[in-house]
Amino acid sequence: MNQLLVNLIAGSSLLIALLIFLNPNKYNIAGNRWLSLFIFCIFLMNIDEFLYYNNLDFVTVKFYVFSRYCIVPIFYFTIIYYIKPNKKWKPIYFLHFIFGLLFIIFEQNSTQIVNGNMVISKTVSSSFLLYFNQFLMYIVLPSQFIIYFWQCFKEIEKHNQNIKNFSSNTEGIDLKWLKHILYIIISFSFFFVIYIFTQSAVMINTLLLISLLFIGYNAMRQKEIFPFSDSSKKEIKTIIKQEKKNNSSKKRKASDDDYKLYEALLHLMETEKPFLSSDLSLFSLANQLSVSAHNLSFIINEYSGENFNQFVNRYRVEEAKKMIVNSKNNHLSILGIGFEVGFNSKSVFNTTFKKLTNQTPNEFKKANSS
Repeated sequence: MNQLLVNLIAGSSLLIALLIFLNPNKYNIAGNRWLSLFIFCIFLMNIDEFLYYNNLDFVTVKFYVFSRYCIVPIFYFTIIYYIKPNKKWKPIYFLHFIFGLLFIIFEQNSTQIVNGNMVISKTVSSSFLLYFNQFLMYIVLPSQFIIYFWQCFKEIEKHNQNIKNFSSNTEGIDLKWLKHILYIIISFSFFFVIYIFTQSAVMINTLLLISLLFIGYNAMRQKEIFPFSDSSKKEIKTIIKQEKKNNSSKKRKASDDDYKLYEALLHLMETEKPFLSSDLSLFSLANQLSVSAHNLSFIINEYSGENFNQFVNRYRVEEAKKMIVNSKNNHLSILGIGFEVGFNSKSVFNTTFKKLTNQTPNEFKKANSS
């Protein structure tokens, strides 16, 4: 049974890594390349077991151990390049992989092949090798795990705040599935403790295979996080910087022209109701007003005290309330009304509605039914 699982893990991890790298939808190219490298590391971490079960006597540098020290930084860069696809690579970033590189250098210089087997070189103290491995295993790996995963959570949360400045619907671009992968990896540490005591390789490999399929499924159905032109992507950086300034003493001061623009925005929202489109973005709304996106973002923040996402969804909830109490819409379900007013997710509709009214849509309907 375990041999079958090992073969399935090796085959599926290699196939999923290849599919994500080829990226048939051409979405989030930079992030997907790093994700494919992350999956390939999982393949390398299981290659020794695969070779053992298939009677393949293959003496090589222990790439599966090398990948153990690189897989967490690689996942960190996966998240970074999903969030910042145009980020330029700098040579200093190689320091994130220093322990993996040190292992390769040390392995090459401390071992030699004797009769087809890799053994410790006589020039290297066996006690030093033992202490070095213990240092990597019990200090470096746990430290990497804690530091990088904390940074991963912080980057995803920061991303979720940033996308609310330009997207009215964040479902599918909030990287929630990557956060779930973080939870899965964390849970593996607990299952590994159980494995140490039970030696149940079948259990740990079954969980790994299920996790691989989960990653592959979500990777294939992901949305483009920034479906905008290059100029709009540059403007997003300006908007994020502007948001930081708004929370500091360098905040821009509003002018009379800014307030006139805000009045024009309110008129547009009341008469044209652009919020009914689930695809509404800060950029499409700015085009309708013939202003720059970062200027519109400032206007919304300054006069409504809300970000773009909150501003638009408030109008959607108000429209939903009108539709719920209108008997002409009795043929529509609550979810149908949510979709009609521009939401594209049941959970987001219910959560936003309750946050603004202290009632769920169903509770609101019952309270206002005649």
